[in-house]
Amino acid sequence: MAGGGGGPGFTRHRAATARLPAVPLSASGGGAGARGDKAGPGPSTAPAAGGIAAARRAEGKEGDGVAVAAAPLAAAAGRRFLPVLRAAAHRQRRGRAAPPGARPGREAGPQPAAGRRECRGGSREGGRAAGGSRARRSPVASSPQWAPRLCGSGLRLFVHVANTAFGQICLLPFLIRLNNFSLMRSLDIHEDPTFIPEVAAEVTEEKSEAKSTSDIIEQLVDTRSDSASNGFSFKGIKDYLDCYRSGKLTPSQVATNIIAVLEDCDKSTPPLRAIVQWDREQIMLMAEASTVRYRNKSTLSYLDGIPVCLKEEFKVVPYHHRVGTVYLGTEPETEDATVARKLREAGAIIIGVSNMHELGTGTTGCNPNRYHKIPRNPYKPNHYTGGSSSGSAAAVAAGLCPVAIGTDGGGSVRIPASFCGVVGLKGTFGRISSHGSLPLSYSTVSVGKRTRAPLQGSCCVVFSQGRRSEPTKDLGRKVLFTPCHVFTTDLSFTGPICTSVADAAIVYSILAEPDPLYPYGLKQPKATLSDMCAPDLKGLKLGVDWTFFKACDAEVLSICEKAVEHLRSLGASVVEVSLPEMEEVRVAHVICILSEMRDFLQPDFNKHFHEMNLDTRANLALASQFTALDYITANRQRTRSMRFLQEIFSTVNCILTPAVACTAPRIYESDLLTGSSDSSFTVQSMRFMQLGNFTGIPGLVVPIGYSTAGLPVSFQVMAKWWDEAVLLRIGLKLEQFRHQTKKPSIYYDILA
Repeated sequence: MAGGGGGPGFTRHRAATARLPAVPLSASGGGAGARGDKAGPGPSTAPAAGGIAAARRAEGKEGDGVAVAAAPLAAAAGRRFLPVLRAAAHRQRRGRAAPPGARPGREAGPQPAAGRRECRGGSREGGRAAGGSRARRSPVASSPQWAPRLCGSGLRLFVHVANTAFGQICLLPFLIRLNNFSLMRSLDIHEDPTFIPEVAAEVTEEKSEAKSTSDIIEQLVDTRSDSASNGFSFKGIKDYLDCYRSGKLTPSQVATNIIAVLEDCDKSTPPLRAIVQWDREQIMLMAEASTVRYRNKSTLSYLDGIPVCLKEEFKVVPYHHRVGTVYLGTEPETEDATVARKLREAGAIIIGVSNMHELGTGTTGCNPNRYHKIPRNPYKPNHYTGGSSSGSAAAVAAGLCPVAIGTDGGGSVRIPASFCGVVGLKGTFGRISSHGSLPLSYSTVSVGKRTRAPLQGSCCVVFSQGRRSEPTKDLGRKVLFTPCHVFTTDLSFTGPICTSVADAAIVYSILAEPDPLYPYGLKQPKATLSDMCAPDLKGLKLGVDWTFFKACDAEVLSICEKAVEHLRSLGASVVEVSLPEMEEVRVAHVICILSEMRDFLQPDFNKHFHEMNLDTRANLALASQFTALDYITANRQRTRSMRFLQEIFSTVNCILTPAVACTAPRIYESDLLTGSSDSSFTVQSMRFMQLGNFTGIPGLVVPIGYSTAGLPVSFQVMAKWWDEAVLLRIGLKLEQFRHQTKKPSIYYDILA
């Protein structure tokens, strides 16, 4: 058995668990990942065995069979966990609790029809009702039924048990059902699966723009939406350019200030831990070259001399590509990711690589390993930054740089930007190249190069696996994919984190273009900033699903409702819409991203099990429970959800939601040593994020206020594929709603 350590007894137990769900999995055939007596080592069997074998090898207990060796542990774990599970099951039988903000008895609006879907073995509320009408249902995601916050010894015990035979056979399957992650097994969706959320651009008549992109950027640089006359304001791109152009400061002087700050911020108590790798010589080399260009009046772009950092998930010369771990990136990189190369070509000063949640597996930013430690929220250092692009958001909010680059697989740009009170943009899938980032989530493709035109519409596409050398051919559609050295991600999007919407627009205009090394977005429409500086929002229709919108903390809701009224006062029409099947979207997104991460990280899970953080081990153990049928059904759901959005965007320009349903959570002392795992918070923080990642639509988060505790509250705008310009237009108006910007507790004025 792949991964080692698994004996025949364990295989029989895993086959038995296949009968636990209501849907018999034998109907799927024996292929890879299907559970059954004759199934090959799929994503459930081999990973579990590998993790257990790794644990037993570390303890010197290698034996003949996992089930036999783990029997005493299973018995002890059973005595500890079964009372808890029984209590949870009792609560589940009594009914699910409504999420915060949901109104009992309130119905969502009519849902768009998108093909046929039924409950296996009977009718289903989300499918076609009798007579062809669709039953109405609430689109609000359910909260987990058993999701305690685990840390310290409790987290250690859970992770240990989860990677034993008892955990794989009893505990995790029970938790899968209890938290509704088995939802896909009860659905019979007839749409073809869509593995990659790539959408062809609409064919429209080209019309000449009143202003070119360069003219709009010049106008943005000349004006500020968050005027310093109202008090504190972040130092943005405009402030750096003013200093350079006036001769007040040079890029070399700024670089000297940054180096002094980098030395200071990690000596403070507590240390900021935003930038985890930096090099004095590299910073000064780039700064001195920029200083010469300003002296010669030959600057490369609006980013010339601007300090930036990149998430450690990207390859950046000469830093280690650790991706938040202690075992990856043993040697310095010799090749830049595409975004790093483009920033260098634009003249930016790369000040280093930023901290991140290990392997991007969480939304807090909690990373207690020796190379990273936990980054601190500049507004309240005893609170989390959010993740997984934690260091990028902290660096911008603390003033280390006005621009940072992150990746977003489930809100990993937008969540930390929201918690740290800065702007975060997630573009359309394929809009900004992800070449050179670790392919943690890639939907059946880790490397692939198209030799023919991209397929359009909803379809099942076969890609070549990156660890294989032979080409894969889809004979039915005559499409050939040939292996090449390209990193690609499905659910992960590259995006900027900036001090303002104007800064995000400038960075977006430079990074957003096709990349020959990245197979997605090659035929994307030209990135524009059309109408971004319009004086009002007249003519725009903004969609709000109020039931979904209100599924957040009361304090967040109050501020966000006022922001909607602000947009209405600027001439926009607010239209009530219904976002169908949001619980299905939640579950399907989790299945896709965890399955793809588990597949890519399987060798790491076996070889570096004890070097991973505890919460990473827990998440990957849970991921081993998902089957090939779960994954395919989840991608069928993607097809439905993308069709729903196509219908919604035919009537509105944007969808409005709060950015995150809560404010940044507190860091506890035990988290500094062992980390933490809080599934309830993860669900809450990702509630408004998953739709954008799952379907590939762009999203922008903008800070609009603060809680009574002084923590930032942000607002999200999502638009149809390739229409980032309308997001930025609305984002500028949202900045006007925030009458005052509070100064973070940790802030360095590099230009002082």
